[in-house]
Amino acid sequence: MKKKIKDFIACFSLSSIIVLGPSFTQFANFNFFLNFEYLRLNIVLTILIILSVSYFFYLLKTKTLFSKNKFIKYSTYAVFLISFAFFLRAILKVVVNNMKPFIFIFFTITALVLIVFSIVFFIKKPKMLLNFITTFLIILFPFSSFLIYKASVGFFSYKQEKVQVFKNNKPKVIWIIFDEWDQFLSFEKRPNNVDLKEFDKLKQKAFSASRAFQPGSNTIVSIPAYTTGKKIISSQVLGFNNLLLNFPDGKASFWHKESNIFSKLHSMEINSAAAGLYPYEKLFNKYCTEKYSYFNKKNLFSYMPFVFYQMIDFYFTAPLTKLTFQKVKLFKSLKSFFESSFCSNQYFGIKENAFKIMKNRDINFCFIHFSIPHPPGIYSKKDKKITKKISSYSENLILMDKTLREIKLELQKSNIWDESILIFTSDHWLRKEFWDNTLSKLNKEEMDLCSQRKEALVPLIIKMPHQKEAISYDKPFNAISLHNLVLDIYNDKVSNEKDLVSWFDNLDDSLKKSYENITY
Repeated sequence: MKKKIKDFIACFSLSSIIVLGPSFTQFANFNFFLNFEYLRLNIVLTILIILSVSYFFYLLKTKTLFSKNKFIKYSTYAVFLISFAFFLRAILKVVVNNMKPFIFIFFTITALVLIVFSIVFFIKKPKMLLNFITTFLIILFPFSSFLIYKASVGFFSYKQEKVQVFKNNKPKVIWIIFDEWDQFLSFEKRPNNVDLKEFDKLKQKAFSASRAFQPGSNTIVSIPAYTTGKKIISSQVLGFNNLLLNFPDGKASFWHKESNIFSKLHSMEINSAAAGLYPYEKLFNKYCTEKYSYFNKKNLFSYMPFVFYQMIDFYFTAPLTKLTFQKVKLFKSLKSFFESSFCSNQYFGIKENAFKIMKNRDINFCFIHFSIPHPPGIYSKKDKKITKKISSYSENLILMDKTLREIKLELQKSNIWDESILIFTSDHWLRKEFWDNTLSKLNKEEMDLCSQRKEALVPLIIKMPHQKEAISYDKPFNAISLHNLVLDIYNDKVSNEKDLVSWFDNLDDSLKKSYENITY
């Protein structure tokens, strides 16, 4: 009995390191984006996979390793050799992350020598080698358990709060953020194949600003800046619910512990809701009557194929890239399919949740964060629909315009469009260097347009209730000021387009410039 337990513990250590090794350095980051239900299901599913693989290894070791059938025996040898190669790759990832190619080659050669030595030793003294490997893996059991613990952070730490719904007659404000929406490529110099007729039509009866500076260079800075109303230099994910925000004065604080637009509105008895990419269900659990993040239990299984691709990339593509000193495009079409499928599901999931909160008349303030036109491109202009093939930034702009049309139709059906205040903007401009590292490369025209930009600007269009005329505003200001604008709307300081213009004219000087941490 003791031998069976030892064998299974050894197999468990081997399988857990192989399964969890590829994403060891991403656990904190990944768990941060998951809502509670998704996290629990993901952990349970991961542990089931580890146990299944462990049992598979256990059967190989106890039933087929010394089989009299040569085919079965040598097949078992091959499986274990590949598994130990994966094991060594995972250990290298944990111990020496982001190593240079020549260091990787050194470790690879060393690992191959060890494997060859093990084969020779196994032929001569198989039981002695097996006992040694079993003991070694048992010693690693605490480490493999630690990996599972790291992957499970947050499993018990969260409880869904039921937030009181207040009765009031306050206006409905819908703040919609389109991720990576660029002012220059949308309204200054568009790519030739882009027609944003819905946004052009909207601007004819709305306030539009042409010099709204982005609050930060990345989503993980901009969204916290919008919600807190504070300038943020940088941010760092430190765990399940912990995004550390670094401020200009050298101080730092966790996002969920900062006073934010939802907590402020809640204290004013204003009902708020949020939907989008980030884990709003965790971050603003105490203040939003409705909150949705894409990473929920409904979408768990749509993400799993992408996880399996990441394992393929980790164990095959990445090593070949380092060993050959060139980018190996193994399974590129597979990655393209998984990535576009996942991002398409993400878009539809966010849109579904957005419609829920926008049409709910009990909710006063809606904060919606769409995943487009951020890469990868998921829309085909030719087919006029979501595609499983990677498309372009320009085509994602067209999808964004199509989304606006759907939003307008849904709100008009519910008699909400005319009477509501709608704010359309972005978290940051188009980052040329970011798209260079994705499957959706910018085309030559898009690259040329990016090089013509002088300032990091995001679009800003605000439709006030029953507004009939266009207002073009060309004075510079930072889009982070939208935080205070929403609060002043609910403090009855801004109720029409004239109030809106006056409000921007009287902004503090500190809000009329780009932040120095942003580079062009």
